[in-house]
Amino acid sequence: MKHYILNKLKLFWMEVFPSKTLAVHPVWLSFRTHSLEIEFQQYFYQKYLPSIHFAMAVSVLVFLSFQFFDYMVTGEFINPTFPIRFIIYLPFSVLVIYFTYLKDYRDIWSYLVLGWVIITSIVGLICIYLAPNETQWINSIGLMVFLSISFYLYGLRPAQSLLNVVGQSVLALYFVIFWEILPHLYLYPLIMLIVIICSAGFFIAWRIDFSARYEFYLQRRLEGLIQEKELLY
Repeated sequence: MKHYILNKLKLFWMEVFPSKTLAVHPVWLSFRTHSLEIEFQQYFYQKYLPSIHFAMAVSVLVFLSFQFFDYMVTGEFINPTFPIRFIIYLPFSVLVIYFTYLKDYRDIWSYLVLGWVIITSIVGLICIYLAPNETQWINSIGLMVFLSISFYLYGLRPAQSLLNVVGQSVLALYFVIFWEILPHLYLYPLIMLIVIICSAGFFIAWRIDFSARYEFYLQRRLEGLIQEKELLY
């Protein structure tokens, strides 16, 4: 009975995380052959970067829209968050998106996007601190939503997303407690929510990355078979 349960669990695990069907690291999902990993990154860049750019642009616009929400609530548009959002964050985001288009930065585009996600999270925390008391809660929700979707929309590796969300969540919890934005009663439910988001987010990001790698591998195999067929005939 014990062996039966263990076998069932093993089969379930292999179905959920079928990494053994590819020559990749079971957790980080990098191809074990360096040249193949570089080839995959080029494939991923060409196929998925337009949708990543679109997601980044929409995220920037949503981030800036919180300034208008502050104005609707307080009647004051030029508040302490204005220079952070429009003078610092907006030009920075435009530059990052621009650099990811350049061929000279093609090899490090994922690190540029990761840096943008981290800076966006930090700027979000600063804006929560500087925002009027009446709008701190909506800014906090916005930051949590951003951290959640960072697993899926920006092309980050699963490990990159997880480390970023865990780091930013710990920092956010510290400031939530330090600034007394939420009563301590909500602290443990908030921690549980973050754990759920991190677990589900890592799993979904892992599956997305694995599917892209599997698709790339099949396409590469098909191209290899076609070339062999052409050589035979």
